[in-house]
Order: sequence, then structure tokens, then C-alpha cells
Amino acid sequence: MRLLLYFCLLAPACAVTAQSTAPSARNESYDEIPPRFKAGDKMLMRIIADSMRYPPAARQDRIGGKIVVEFIVDTAGNIRAASVVEGIRSDLDQEAIRLVNLLNGWHPGIQNGKKVNVQFRLPLYFYPDPRFRRQYKKAHQTGPADN
Repeated sequence: MRLLLYFCLLAPACAVTAQSTAPSARNESYDEIPPRFKAGDKMLMRIIADSMRYPPAARQDRIGGKIVVEFIVDTAGNIRAASVVEGIRSDLDQEAIRLVNLLNGWHPGIQNGKKVNVQFRLPLYFYPDPRFRRQYKKAHQTGPADN
């Protein structure tokens, strides 16, 4: 049975970590461009889905759900400092970190015309089986726009 994994990059969940100066009273604006995966979002999802190794104990215990991993996309487009900020249990959390660390190859973030380190929070969804997925989605549905 194919493992199911869904996640979503939330542009509002990223924060530029470089120091910046506030626009002056002359109403200047500064362009900010968030990092993006060079191969595109679909390939990002495919890499995670194809590379995932669901921990056998978590599958047997039917444990799953959302894990939020925070990481930095550095000025070279590589992943640094990945850590779990919302976890489930150790084996799944470690797998989430491993998956995120596979995701090098980003266009770096730009602020004021310069490459900067950008912090992301990426939610990853782990489902041990389709039934668990349906139950999880139903229990965590917050409105008609949820998929």
C-alpha cells in the first residue's frame, strides 16, 4: 500500500532572518522574494513522498498526524538547522527531519536585492494507512476549504 504524505508550503510561515532597516518616511519599499525549490513544488512533494520511510513501530501502532519542521534556507540554497517545532513522537520526528534535509537545491531568498537566510516552517503529514488519513482529516477539518 502506498504511503500517503501531504504537506503544504505556507509562504506566510517563512520569515526573513536577515537584519533590515525600516523604510524611511519617504515611503520607500523593499522587495522581498522568498526562497523556492528549484525543481518546483510538485517535485518537492514527490521527493518527500518517494523518500519517506515510515517507521515500522509507528505504522504498527497506527500513529501519525502533523509534524512541523522549522529550517533555514541559506544564501546558497541549502537546508540548515532543521528542527521539529511540533512533533508526534521520536521516530516520526526523526523521519521528518531526515526528509527535510534531503531538500537542498533552492533559489535563495532575496531582501533588498541581496541573498538572505530565510526561516521556514513546513508541516508534514504522516498517515500510516488510508483509513487513518480519512479519520485524521475529518477530526481536524476547520472549514469547507480544507482538502
